[in-house]
Amino acid sequence: MNIITSNSNQAYSGSTDTAKTTSSAPVLNSESSTKNEPQRTTDSVEISTRSQKIQKLSQEFFPGGAQEIRITPAFISRLQEYELISASEAASLNASKGIADEETADSLGELADFVDSFSEKLEKQESDTSLIATLNQASLVLNSWEDNNRANSDALNNVVQELSLVTASEEFEAFSVEERKSLLELELAMNVAQRLSPESNVSEKVNQYLSVLSGG
Repeated sequence: MNIITSNSNQAYSGSTDTAKTTSSAPVLNSESSTKNEPQRTTDSVEISTRSQKIQKLSQEFFPGGAQEIRITPAFISRLQEYELISASEAASLNASKGIADEETADSLGELADFVDSFSEKLEKQESDTSLIATLNQASLVLNSWEDNNRANSDALNNVVQELSLVTASEEFEAFSVEERKSLLELELAMNVAQRLSPESNVSEKVNQYLSVLSGG
């Protein structure tokens, strides 16, 4: 989703600048730079390993881009195998009502199409505007897994919370079977995007692979 440079890189840059402008304390600046070196090395290894795992994941599940992703038990299992999510997170996702197999699960692209058509239907019916707003936010996340917009990542928590309220409401039962299925899959996709949101020490390269889901 968004590009957030690592804190260690910023600290290292700051130490270098200080060394250039403050000649009275070269020893202290040298020590500061040295202390930051191990963190930079650790970050580089972590970023490289993570990006390799995500590249393997993309080759297996979405070679044509993030819009091909289908949130299936096999996909979640591979996320856990590659240590992109924990065992408890995998169990929670697999227990979701929105989980479906490869044959019946909607891709992110199909979910994006559903969100657009369902939002249009609700607008014509002058239905719940809060749900329409949530769907619009979800649409931004679905269509931005390969963008670098921080706003998409920041919106995930709100989307996940609102969708969980919708799928647990009486209003949800009034929707058609297909609409309920797609809403549950949408909620699951947002949960996956939330768990895959890169940490603050992940580089641009990793963000480009993952993009909240991006968000992706």
